[in-house]
Amino acid sequence: MSISKSNPTFLLAVIIVCALFQTTNSKSNIKTKGLQLRMIHIDSPDSPMYQAELTDLQRINRLLAISDYRVSYLANKTSQRRDSRYLEPDVTSPLIGHQSYNYYVQIGIGQFDDVHQPYQNNYLTFDTASAITWTQCESCRNCFYQRTPLFSNSKSRTYHPFTYTECPANNWKGDHCEGSIGYMDGAYMSGIWAHETFTFTSMSSSDEPINGLNFVCAINTYNFIAEEGVEDNVITGLLGMNKGESSLISQLGSKVEHKFSYCLQGTPGYHCQVSQMFLSFGDQISKPAIMYATPILSEEQYYVSLLDISVENKKLNIQPDLFALKPDRVVRTYFDTGSTFTYLVSAAFDNLQNAIVDYVTRYNFKLERWSGPKRGLFEECWKPLYDYAKVNLPKVTFHFDENADLIVQSTEMFVPVPFQGVPLPGLYCLAVSRAPHHDDDDHDLNVIGAYQQINQRVIVDIEKSQILFAPADCASDNH
Repeated sequence: MSISKSNPTFLLAVIIVCALFQTTNSKSNIKTKGLQLRMIHIDSPDSPMYQAELTDLQRINRLLAISDYRVSYLANKTSQRRDSRYLEPDVTSPLIGHQSYNYYVQIGIGQFDDVHQPYQNNYLTFDTASAITWTQCESCRNCFYQRTPLFSNSKSRTYHPFTYTECPANNWKGDHCEGSIGYMDGAYMSGIWAHETFTFTSMSSSDEPINGLNFVCAINTYNFIAEEGVEDNVITGLLGMNKGESSLISQLGSKVEHKFSYCLQGTPGYHCQVSQMFLSFGDQISKPAIMYATPILSEEQYYVSLLDISVENKKLNIQPDLFALKPDRVVRTYFDTGSTFTYLVSAAFDNLQNAIVDYVTRYNFKLERWSGPKRGLFEECWKPLYDYAKVNLPKVTFHFDENADLIVQSTEMFVPVPFQGVPLPGLYCLAVSRAPHHDDDDHDLNVIGAYQQINQRVIVDIEKSQILFAPADCASDNH
């Protein structure tokens, strides 16, 4: 695993949390007034691990690396599980390797007899592709480095390991119920399934504890290699937010109307000097009057049906089977905050690229197509003819099932990339990449990334199994 440096962290467009077991179902009909968690981008100066010394170009390259790892992670997730509540599938990249998350959340864990510190503050990576929430605990035998103390489960009054009868078959290991996540590259986490109190620490309202949530108290975290310059790491684990039965949102259930929401803000200069962002639940969700809604197609993951794409209201009429789920060729579209940028399967990317080239060639006389070296994963870039030239770049609309249109403005479709000898602000690069191709076509994947979700109010409703979105000013609408 890789982690990051400077005061407390992990990563961007990021860009967010999840099932009540039988032991907590009796509490699920108790509705709260709504909950929030502070949501922090990897490049925010408020991040406890912010690296002020990084240049804008270094930040972009890091975001590209995160996206690359993320799309491989999503494409290689498998549906084979012994029990989806307690075990994650093998994947080909480390869980937190190369800072492979854009966002993390701040949450309190446990209850302690200390009036000044009634719970332990933790920073967890926010992952909408995982069901399991875990943090490293004091009994951890093989752990990655964290500057903050390991979770003191022995001193928490509300820490209760699963009993033998609560543990699913084959998960009881000696004296505890084991939860684990394994990776094909050798990264591995195992620990103790337990019930614990989590305190939602929004900073916009009073703290609110929720009792009896299930998580894994990690005692082994093998091969999570910290990269250079992460001596100040405070990331302690992961917050699982998919639709799986053990995810945080599933466990909260009717307490929060089975919904969570976020509104991602822009990143001027790649340093997120923006107002606070929150992962919101229940009554805390700010909902625009008109929202688009599209169905979620999977029992656990946030797969949606992408039908077509428009460039400035002109549909591309992309071949439907490039986006369809079919028995002989599984092409999915994943709605994700973990990937910074959007990925499209190759033929769909070619359609979009050609339409962008046609539009910019027609309507921009202050840009010229870049023919120099490729900038990371960005294949299509344009060079301004002079500093801060006024340019006309197109908006792009992603058309989803049920007439749900995600309208992405040009500022979220093109990212300025600093480059020596290029007028400011740098190359304007299409913030969409070509998705990796697998020979058997079984894992080809489109990903709608965090950058394309900036200034969109997004609501995930797992009871109705749908994702809702609408344009919003996320700097002011941050609930």
